[in-house]
Amino acid sequence: MIDLSTDKVLDELFTMNFSIAADLGLYNITPRLQRYLGDVEDGQKLFDVFRFHRPGEVSSLKDLASIGASLVLLLSNSGEHGLRGQLLPLSVDGGYRFVGVPWLAWINANGFDSNLDLGDFPKIDSQMDQQIYMSTQKNMVDDLEEINGELRRAEEERDNFLLAAKAPIFAVDANNVIR
Repeated sequence: MIDLSTDKVLDELFTMNFSIAADLGLYNITPRLQRYLGDVEDGQKLFDVFRFHRPGEVSSLKDLASIGASLVLLLSNSGEHGLRGQLLPLSVDGGYRFVGVPWLAWINANGFDSNLDLGDFPKIDSQMDQQIYMSTQKNMVDDLEEINGELRRAEEERDNFLLAAKAPIFAVDANNVIR
């Protein structure tokens, strides 16, 4: 039987989750997020771990309240990890629950070795489809460039062969001696 408690459902749908208490401490950090970030612990302050890329200018609990259901883009203060998701208000103590996933486009654009695996993304996340499409496109372009190079080399070899074939087999030197 499936456990349909809210926390379990959120953790299945969004793999990188944590709660933000009224004191801006981080709690209930999902194991995948702990593995992804490496050094995050319960109780650390939100702004000691993350900075808001979108929306900008977030620096207090009051600012979090103004975000509403908007998309939230977080970057780790180390600069190597990106998350995208949203904040859900918690009824207890006025905190929030961030529910999100790795921000794959940002990670790839910045060339970080993220050590992510397929399990770090929910099955419904379209980022994986986009990533597969983009990597397939890149592989196709790389293959076409390689084939173009091979065709250029083959054309040069053909031209060299034709020049050699047009050259006379015998040559006559200045003394009219056939060589």
